[in-house]
This record gives sequence, C-alpha cells and structure tokens, in this order.
Amino acid sequence: MPVIRKVKRMPSVNQLNKRGGLFGRQIKIVFRDHSSSALSQDADTVGAATCHYFTEDRPVVAVLNPATQLDVPSFRACLANAHVFLWSASVQATDAKVEQQLAPDFIQAVVPTWDALAPVPDPRSSSAGLVQRAGTRRTGRPGNAPVKLGILTASDDIAARLAM
Repeated sequence: MPVIRKVKRMPSVNQLNKRGGLFGRQIKIVFRDHSSSALSQDADTVGAATCHYFTEDRPVVAVLNPATQLDVPSFRACLANAHVFLWSASVQATDAKVEQQLAPDFIQAVVPTWDALAPVPDPRSSSAGLVQRAGTRRTGRPGNAPVKLGILTASDDIAARLAM
C-alpha cells in the first residue's frame, strides 16, 4: 500500500505561493510513494493504480516522475489519455515515436531520445578514433572486421525499433 506523505515545508512551492502561485492559483503538491519490490514485480499494475490515483482519486494537472521502474508505456499512455502532463525525470529509454504519441502531455527531461542519442557515427568525426582503436586492441594492427558496439536496452518496443 502506498504511503502518502504530507510535506509542510517545500521552499520552492512556498515561494511560488507567496508570489501568487502559478497563474494566480495556489500550488498544492500531492505525493504518492511505492515500494520498490512492488514496482519490480509488476510495474504495469502499479502504474495503472498510480494513474488512477492521479486522474481519479486525487486529480492533478501534472506528474513529476523520477522513478525509472514506474516509467512504463502503460503508465505514460494512461496519463496522456487523461491529459495529465507527465514530466519524466527517469532514465527510461524513449524515442521520437514515443514523444509524438504522447504529445503534448509528455516530456522526457533527463535523457535525450534514442534517436538523438545514438545516431550512426560519421567515420570522419572524432568517433573514428574509437573505431580505429577497436581494430588494434587484440592484434596491435588495424583490422577490417566489423566493429561491434554494445547497447543495453529493455525488452520493449523502443528496443525493437533500435534493432531495425
């Protein structure tokens, strides 16, 4: 069962409220905590319950989510369908397709999309030195075998699009 924390002192929110709030309205923060074990066992179920909480039980206009385990496609889609803005501060992988599907109700604030993060290196760029060093590691001489790069991803649609 989630623990709801009430925070009396939040300096940034208190400062905004003293200055008239946001668009003339006072700001109230609604917290919801989750156990790590529940998230690791079934993030989709926890995500559905969390979406329901923020859209039905304690409606909010936006959610800040720093929990990577909770940043699953079903959670994102549920909030977007309810037009609750999701500011993701997790390190979960996304790509331009995810951002387009959830627009305008989603922003990935911590890491760039995979499309922007992992473009094919231009052999004329400074990354060419990495490729040249990789060919000499084992034999000490330049090689002509393919250069292999390792990328860790989750088993999801984004990883499948990366593999294409």
